[in-house]
Amino acid sequence: MASVTDLLKEMTKQYGQGVVNDSVTVPEVERAPTGILPFDLATGGGFPLGRISIVFGPESSLKTSIVLKAIGVFQKTNPDRKCVFVDIEASYTPEWGAKLGVDNDKLIYILPQYAEQAVDIVEGFLYAEDVGLVIIDSIAAMITANELDSSADKAVVGGSALVVGKLYRKSVMAISTGIREGRLPTLVCINQIRYKIGSYGDPETMPGGKAFQFASALTVRMYGKDEFDKKVHGTLPCWKSCSGILKKWKVPVTSKTFKFDLSILAETGFDIGTTNDWNTLSTYLKDLGYLVKGDKPGQWFLFEEEYKTLGPIKKRLLEDIEFDSMVRSIVIDSVLKGSSYDGDPEIDKETGEILS
Repeated sequence: MASVTDLLKEMTKQYGQGVVNDSVTVPEVERAPTGILPFDLATGGGFPLGRISIVFGPESSLKTSIVLKAIGVFQKTNPDRKCVFVDIEASYTPEWGAKLGVDNDKLIYILPQYAEQAVDIVEGFLYAEDVGLVIIDSIAAMITANELDSSADKAVVGGSALVVGKLYRKSVMAISTGIREGRLPTLVCINQIRYKIGSYGDPETMPGGKAFQFASALTVRMYGKDEFDKKVHGTLPCWKSCSGILKKWKVPVTSKTFKFDLSILAETGFDIGTTNDWNTLSTYLKDLGYLVKGDKPGQWFLFEEEYKTLGPIKKRLLEDIEFDSMVRSIVIDSVLKGSSYDGDPEIDKETGEILS
């Protein structure tokens, strides 16, 4: 009678490397950060790579903007991998994407004609060897060829749900294949909300059926409202105040809720599309013992590196994307691991991970 070890060897030989494994060979889930610290901190680092995620909510709750922020960071930190934006709603604005950090010259932009076409396109890109993030905006806008060809008075029941179910199955298999090949193709689906009529419990639901809700490793429900400051502008909102709730997670997270403000007017003193994360970041750095005040007036130490004031630290974080990403990942890793400061940490300069 064969042992488990013998079976593992035989099945690996028969089915190929990566199909049959023991659990210790499964790597920890990597993340695609958004650069919005409250979101990244709550979710344990951002959108999980090699997984499916859902961002949903009402209109103007920054669903698309959060994903575009993630694309911008991913493009900078993974220049050899492509991001794909499947614009089913036909609403992408390159100018706004650029303000959120997206390099439009490197973004693969898809404008499908109908749902079945979108499914085939998404599947194809998930199998591509150099794909990074694939974004669908949005599931709610998917319309089948049959519904598109039918007159408005003809009822088409369950058409989009069937196609979305097919997208779910094809995406899961494509991502699974990518993981076995050592890639981490990632699908992020943006969706809207609808309301059930005459039901008990949570009245909210999402278009497209239940399939993706089961497949999702991270599901985030967004809320947003405009914030006005008449000292800055008499009629236009200055900030978009957003909060979110993690409805589901299959990856380590640190909080079920988060909140942030995103600048939508340059007159606020912050670039459009940016968030003021310094207070949150510095608080965690101090609490963890990474940012320490020195004995001299204005003197500070970040990871035991001396700065005369906090100003140069803020400037470096703002201008050096790699350093900023490293610091943020250290804070998030420390919170996840519940670690505290006991000397200058050994840091992998390429990944920003704490080695000891």
